[in-house]
Amino acid sequence: MRDSRDRQPDGRQIGTAAGGISHETAAPDAVGGTTLPPNGSASTFETMDPPRSRKAAGPGHSTFWQFLLTLLAIVVFFVGSTLYSQHLARRLDEDAASIAVNASPSIEALSVARGDASQAELAVTRAVEAAPDNGATERAAAESALTGLHASLARYLALPFYAGEREHWNEVDQALRAFEETVTVAFVALQEKHTDTARSLLITRLRPATARLDASLQFLVGFNAREQHRMGEEIPRLRKNAARTAYV
Repeated sequence: MRDSRDRQPDGRQIGTAAGGISHETAAPDAVGGTTLPPNGSASTFETMDPPRSRKAAGPGHSTFWQFLLTLLAIVVFFVGSTLYSQHLARRLDEDAASIAVNASPSIEALSVARGDASQAELAVTRAVEAAPDNGATERAAAESALTGLHASLARYLALPFYAGEREHWNEVDQALRAFEETVTVAFVALQEKHTDTARSLLITRLRPATARLDASLQFLVGFNAREQHRMGEEIPRLRKNAARTAYV
């Protein structure tokens, strides 16, 4: 009959072969939770607890964000280049339209106005030379030239002013008033048979007034010609930039 000391109440066998380690005599390690026997050596049957630190993000997570940022950069670049291309196209259209419907018609109208002013002065000159004739024919020619002058300037004024152009129109307006007044006074002198007065007006007032009006009109012709030239040079540059943007 076995000794009752050989069995514990839970039925576990506490005895082992020589050199064995008893589970009951092992003590837990305070640091890692590993079960160690009293002599400090780890049991071959015990395992470490699972790591407690959070797992670091894997390479797939980083690749996703890189892809997202790259896609966003591509979209931003595409939208920006599209808007810039549209801006260049709009500038091209504006310059081409401005040359066609503003600068060129302005140059034409002002040039015709210069010719009309010369025709009016020439009519006064012929009337003075024909005195003491009443000069009705020449007066009608002068009035016709003045009517054409006003019509040409009206076509010019119907077009937009370029930056800085309006200030120079004031000089044209003042010169035109002085010119018309002198033409009228000269024909009144001829009608009253004051030929010498009319001749003096022609030399001392009308010709200088004509020169002033012609110079002011010529300045505006040159002003619009410079704007035309500027836009003409700008159009190829804008096309080049637009082509470069489309290529990129």
